[in-house]
Amino acid sequence: MHKITIAGLAAGLVASPAAAQSANDFSGFRLEALGGLDEFEDDEGAVYGAAAGYDIRSGNWVFGATGEITDSSTEECATSVIAAGDEVCAQVGREFYVGGRVGHVIADNLLLYGGLGYTNTRLRIVTTDPTGAETRIASNFDGVRATLGLELAISDNAFARAELRGTALEEDFERGQLIGGLGIRF
Repeated sequence: MHKITIAGLAAGLVASPAAAQSANDFSGFRLEALGGLDEFEDDEGAVYGAAAGYDIRSGNWVFGATGEITDSSTEECATSVIAAGDEVCAQVGREFYVGGRVGHVIADNLLLYGGLGYTNTRLRIVTTDPTGAETRIASNFDGVRATLGLELAISDNAFARAELRGTALEEDFERGQLIGGLGIRF
């Protein structure tokens, strides 16, 4: 399913407005809204949030920094082997991210980029015993996120992007995301 989605997003970004000319040079301050698919361990949900960043273009190369905050609806549940009958759920909460990216302009209005950065994810652990009583604990987990994306300039200051992300968190938790974004440059 992920391969089909990634191919569809990439084809849509390249094909539909590729003929439109743009003066957007992939540099300057940017703000954007984000949304997409979030996968934590084996369960999927939605991820949504906002990002801000700054890019500098040198020739066909783009160097940038990004800060982001997102939230998620993803939840992973299992029956505990420690306390028989208890259900333990890890609910993915807010995530802070700061990182850098390097890209190459592969067409007048299309940027291919990769990135790497630090992330801090909040997980809420909810344990429910057989009587229905709940215990809730929230913990923050640090990690490293790697990204690969395409950004399409759709006007002088507007852009759209598709990004594939992989995150390795403490305690061997893994997270993957397929994100779409719409933004403006100043």
